[in-house]
Amino acid sequence: MDFRKYTISKYYDGDYIVFRGERYPCRTLVETSEDGREWGLLVSVYELEKELMDDQLSSGKDTECDALDGQIAYYANAEEFSLPDKDLYRIIYH
Repeated sequence: MDFRKYTISKYYDGDYIVFRGERYPCRTLVETSEDGREWGLLVSVYELEKELMDDQLSSGKDTECDALDGQIAYYANAEEFSLPDKDLYRIIYH
Protein backbone atom coordinates (compact mmCIF):
# COMPACT_ATOMS: atom_id res chain seq x y z
CA MET A 1 0.00 0.00 0.00
CA ASP A 2 1.33 3.44 -0.85
CA PHE A 3 0.63 5.59 2.19
CA ARG A 4 1.85 8.79 0.52
CA LYS A 5 -1.25 9.16 -1.61
CA TYR A 6 -3.40 9.24 1.54
CA THR A 7 -1.31 11.58 3.64
CA ILE A 8 -0.08 14.11 1.12
CA SER A 9 -2.30 13.61 -1.91
CA LYS A 10 -2.32 17.34 -2.67
CA TYR A 11 1.48 17.28 -3.02
CA TYR A 12 2.16 13.71 -4.14
CA ASP A 13 3.48 12.99 -7.64
CA GLY A 14 4.94 9.50 -7.92
CA ASP A 15 8.17 9.41 -5.93
CA TYR A 16 8.12 13.15 -5.35
CA ILE A 17 6.48 15.80 -3.24
CA VAL A 18 5.67 18.84 -5.35
CA PHE A 19 5.73 22.02 -3.28
CA ARG A 20 5.38 25.44 -4.84
CA GLY A 21 6.48 24.18 -8.24
CA GLU A 22 9.56 22.23 -7.11
CA ARG A 23 9.85 18.43 -6.92
CA TYR A 24 11.49 16.82 -3.88
CA PRO A 25 12.17 13.06 -3.63
CA CYS A 26 10.23 11.14 -1.02
CA ARG A 27 9.79 7.56 0.02
CA THR A 28 7.74 5.63 2.52
CA LEU A 29 9.20 3.19 4.98
CA VAL A 30 6.46 0.61 5.60
CA GLU A 31 6.34 -1.07 8.98
CA THR A 32 4.08 -3.82 10.25
CA SER A 33 2.80 -3.78 13.82
CA GLU A 34 2.59 -6.91 15.96
CA ASP A 35 -1.09 -7.28 15.06
CA GLY A 36 -0.28 -7.20 11.34
CA ARG A 37 -1.38 -3.65 10.52
CA GLU A 38 0.85 -1.69 8.16
CA TRP A 39 1.79 1.94 8.64
CA GLY A 40 4.15 4.19 6.79
CA LEU A 41 6.82 6.72 7.70
CA LEU A 42 7.22 9.41 5.08
CA VAL A 43 10.81 10.47 4.42
CA SER A 44 11.91 13.35 2.22
CA VAL A 45 15.09 15.36 1.74
CA TYR A 46 16.71 18.23 3.64
CA GLU A 47 16.09 20.55 0.70
CA LEU A 48 12.33 20.30 1.26
CA GLU A 49 12.73 20.98 4.96
CA LYS A 50 14.78 24.07 4.16
CA GLU A 51 12.16 25.30 1.69
CA LEU A 52 9.36 24.79 4.21
CA MET A 53 11.28 26.58 6.96
CA ASP A 54 12.31 29.46 4.68
CA ASP A 55 8.69 29.84 3.59
CA GLN A 56 7.47 29.90 7.19
CA LEU A 57 10.08 32.48 8.21
CA SER A 58 9.37 34.80 5.30
CA SER A 59 5.59 34.69 5.56
CA GLY A 60 5.05 34.22 9.28
CA LYS A 61 2.80 31.33 10.28
CA ASP A 62 2.13 29.27 7.15
CA THR A 63 -0.42 26.55 7.83
CA GLU A 64 0.24 24.91 4.43
CA CYS A 65 3.90 24.43 5.37
CA ASP A 66 2.95 23.22 8.83
CA ALA A 67 0.48 20.71 7.41
CA LEU A 68 3.01 19.25 4.99
CA ASP A 69 5.87 19.28 7.51
CA GLY A 70 3.68 17.52 10.06
CA GLN A 71 3.25 14.54 7.74
CA ILE A 72 6.95 13.98 7.08
CA ALA A 73 8.60 11.79 9.67
CA TYR A 74 12.21 12.52 8.73
CA TYR A 75 14.28 14.69 6.41
CA ALA A 76 17.30 12.80 5.13
CA ASN A 77 20.56 13.91 3.57
CA ALA A 78 21.53 12.40 0.19
CA GLU A 79 23.52 9.58 1.73
CA GLU A 80 20.77 8.58 4.17
CA PHE A 81 18.09 8.83 1.48
CA SER A 82 19.92 6.26 -0.65
CA LEU A 83 20.15 3.67 2.16
CA PRO A 84 17.98 0.54 2.24
CA ASP A 85 14.76 0.91 4.24
CA LYS A 86 15.98 -1.08 7.25
CA ASP A 87 19.13 1.06 7.59
CA LEU A 88 17.24 4.32 7.24
CA TYR A 89 14.68 3.14 9.80
CA ARG A 90 17.54 2.44 12.25
CA ILE A 91 18.87 5.99 11.78
CA ILE A 92 15.45 7.48 12.46
CA TYR A 93 14.66 5.43 15.56
CA HIS A 94 18.04 4.73 17.18
